[in-house]
Amino acid sequence: MRKGEVKEMVENDDLTVESLGTHLNGKKIAMIVPGGIAAYKAAPSIARHHRQYGADVVIYTTDAALDFTTETSMDWASQNEVIMKLTGSSEHLLDYDAYVVVPATLDFIGDMANGIAHDTATTTAASAFGKIQYDGSKKLIVVPAMHGSMYANPAFQRNIDFLKEKNVKFVEPKITEDKANLADTHSIVAYTIRELSEDPLKGKKVLLNAGPCWAKIDAVRAVTNIFRGRLGLVMAEELYMRGADVKLIYGPGGLQVPKFIDTVKVKYYEDMYDAVLSEVESHEYDVGIFSSAIPDYKPREVISGKIKSSGGLEVLEFDHTEKIINKVRDLCPELYMATFKLEVGIAKASLLEIGWERLKDYDVVVANLLEDMSEKDHTVHPAFVMKKDGTVELSSTKKETSDMLLDALAEQFMEPAPQTGLFDYWCPRTGVPALPVSERA
Repeated sequence: MRKGEVKEMVENDDLTVESLGTHLNGKKIAMIVPGGIAAYKAAPSIARHHRQYGADVVIYTTDAALDFTTETSMDWASQNEVIMKLTGSSEHLLDYDAYVVVPATLDFIGDMANGIAHDTATTTAASAFGKIQYDGSKKLIVVPAMHGSMYANPAFQRNIDFLKEKNVKFVEPKITEDKANLADTHSIVAYTIRELSEDPLKGKKVLLNAGPCWAKIDAVRAVTNIFRGRLGLVMAEELYMRGADVKLIYGPGGLQVPKFIDTVKVKYYEDMYDAVLSEVESHEYDVGIFSSAIPDYKPREVISGKIKSSGGLEVLEFDHTEKIINKVRDLCPELYMATFKLEVGIAKASLLEIGWERLKDYDVVVANLLEDMSEKDHTVHPAFVMKKDGTVELSSTKKETSDMLLDALAEQFMEPAPQTGLFDYWCPRTGVPALPVSERA
């Protein structure tokens, strides 16, 4: 009985994976596992993590890799037959959307750069290297891991440069303690998703700010708010995986920012103001998303040193801060902007009225009420995503809010539909046709 038949007859929860997204649905990935010490990470973690985003994973390996992992673990992780020997079926020529070489050793990368194919793994990689020369939709992704002295070898670096010139993509290692350690599992999978993305936001430059920022009182005290920027980090990661070139300006929310996000960290209101303005004045962005919890007020006077605990802080006078989003709009009247509006203790109808008023100046508004959020479950984030064309969507979680907002932004970059008919535009990521905004009711 074949493995596929067993799957149809018996459901085994141990063989399923938790879904983290649909980014790789319908995608076939060949994971090529050379014989390096980090091979033990390739299966189960990296193979299974690709599957958590919907990929169908087939593992190619050699006897050398089995010194560090096992056929059983790779079989279990991928739920496909592990290809260890090439047969008359020419397994190295099978078609995949992406080929991920992990862990890529100095020797293996040298074989790739010099066209050497002497076993299952190198022969499959050689075929993939050829395919990406004439089919831009295919991706060959290399994830190096080795001792630092080997990574610094000039001949090895020459091979990397050559491969990069020929469209091979690299997930850079973590250099620590004279070692080029394997990138973390999520960074590898997020990079695969990014490379295979067909989202309209791919290649677009996006500025995103998130998290709180402080208004100084004295050398050790500041006025701030309760927010930490969780939604902003969800959006930053999703933008990256959709293929956008995202720049994140993150306030002191204390959350771990994914390593692959290009981030500027700030603390105070003035720092956030300067960082945002510097970006829009020195770079041309396609989209700006402004989710940071900016203080509306700051102390009129910042007191030098530390106010004594015994007294001196009984009265504070405040001034309004300048609205960063208003300044950005003045400087960049053509920038497509999404802004956020939080209210407390008002009716939803009133919240929507405030949102419509703000849409006079901005393109998308995310409006929500504090009392609808949960202090215990930080995934909960009911919000109205409001667009200039008059449409409104209601989300219930941070993930839904992020997806609805980014889908709204992606609509602005839809490509002309490849077919004639009722619809003039369509979204390459979803395949959903849509009328241009100017023609919608």
